[in-house]
Amino acid sequence: MVAKVGDDPLIVAGQYGEGRSVAFASDCAPHWAPAAFVEWQGYAPLWRQLTAWASGK
Repeated sequence: MVAKVGDDPLIVAGQYGEGRSVAFASDCAPHWAPAAFVEWQGYAPLWRQLTAWASGK
């Protein structure tokens, strides 16, 4: 799975065998994650769900 901003990947998730990984190609600082993104209603669920998926839950 790849989520992009324009042509650039923002979140990439993948599975190989029994392993899973997620890469977030930014940081959580305001210059990369504007207030509108951090305050977005789906922000916390996004991270909870990505963490749960990556850990196999």
